[in-house]
Amino acid sequence: MTKRFILATILLMAASLMPPAGLAEHHEEGEHHGEAKHHGDGNSKHKSVESLSPELRGLLKQEMQALQTGMVSAIPALVSGNLAEVAEIARKMEKSYILRQSITREQMHELHSSLPPSFLKQDKAFHYYAGMLAHVADRKKLELVNFYFSKLTESCVTCHSEHAPHKFPGFAGKRDEGGHDHH
Repeated sequence: MTKRFILATILLMAASLMPPAGLAEHHEEGEHHGEAKHHGDGNSKHKSVESLSPELRGLLKQEMQALQTGMVSAIPALVSGNLAEVAEIARKMEKSYILRQSITREQMHELHSSLPPSFLKQDKAFHYYAGMLAHVADRKKLELVNFYFSKLTESCVTCHSEHAPHKFPGFAGKRDEGGHDHH
């Protein structure tokens, strides 16, 4: 196989996994209909991105678009062996392009009290994998670079299939009653 063919195949695979440019818009439309989380006071509260303030939703949308750009731009760097660029991109994703730079303490509280715990857990895992990707890319551990890039992609797929299958029709109906993915 030629390098161009391999690159084209990887780019096509990645493009098929990447969300459309308006990824965070699915959050604004209330993808968590019917999902209620119970609190200690006995009241249930609907937790989703749609309950965020417009300012915080805007920041989250910018964040998701920046993460998408990072994922897409990491592919040519990875397949061309530019691990320094992969590490730089991964560090930006780990540190959250927008949110950590722009969010207030009150908005951080709003974010954590408004989003489902599973969303927050998946977000934490994504940023962990980005940090690990930067770490192994700095050390030129190509096999581990590929592993952590695949974990980042898997992280995106898991979150989209759980929190926005209506926006990503390929994921609709792929979960069994136990909540396990069967892709």
